[in-house]
Amino acid sequence: MEAMFDRLKKAWPRYAYGMEPLAFGASGLALGNDEIVRKIIFRPANRVDEERALVLMEHEVHILRTFQTHAPRVVEVPVLIGEPEPMTDVEFMSMYEMTRLKGMPYNAIPEQDATPEANKALYKSAGILTARFHAGISHLDFGTSKGRGGWHGNEIIRVDSLGDEINDELMVADRLLKATMVDGNVHGDINGGNVITRGSEANGLIDFTYTGRSKNIFTDMFTLDKAYQAAFVEGYGQEYGQDIQSSVDAASLCVWASMLLHNHSTEADIQNANRNIPEIIERLQPALEPFR
Repeated sequence: MEAMFDRLKKAWPRYAYGMEPLAFGASGLALGNDEIVRKIIFRPANRVDEERALVLMEHEVHILRTFQTHAPRVVEVPVLIGEPEPMTDVEFMSMYEMTRLKGMPYNAIPEQDATPEANKALYKSAGILTARFHAGISHLDFGTSKGRGGWHGNEIIRVDSLGDEINDELMVADRLLKATMVDGNVHGDINGGNVITRGSEANGLIDFTYTGRSKNIFTDMFTLDKAYQAAFVEGYGQEYGQDIQSSVDAASLCVWASMLLHNHSTEADIQNANRNIPEIIERLQPALEPFR
């Protein structure tokens, strides 16, 4: 991250002045000071990837612009400042600014302060926050979520490599899925880097690249740290008004199964899918009985 920030300072000093690097990913670099965050989008190596990067950038900009007048009342979110600025550079493609939320991403909390009890409390708080976020943006037009197909969570598919026994259970789980899924807008990438905390409470969300309409809001729990998903689901269910664990498990089966057939899945994705699908099916057994 520091090396990329140094290259930015040399090529575009006006964007780097007075800023510090906050986050670094495959698509770009985030810089910030006390008041604003600047997202610098990298220029991909080929035209197809460049067009996709522009679509994702324009999608988040549209959402941040919408938040200027329609931000959810009980969840803190950044809002767009100005408009995106193109960067005529072989390495950097565009820059846009947003307000900076007070607090820090959960994954930036020093390790010595992140006890198991504190982790569970924060994830439960994040679950409550996400339920409020879903409710607060349900009426807004963000277009379709830009996540992969399985993220829409509306059908569990058969996967020949899993064998007949597991596939039969997947088809039962598909009936549970269709009985419990709820259409709505999702964040699309809930994780410790995108949940902003102050003290022991989660109070805000950032990074809306994959936010949009999904056929199943419970896919939003898929990207959580497995060790603390239960605490998050507990908090969400508390705010939502009912136990949603079986709904989340069915949605997760949908995503994992789709990964086994997706051309862009990594070897790690495939290994995790093959491990997680039988575990989830076993956990779901009581909830599946009415659907046999």
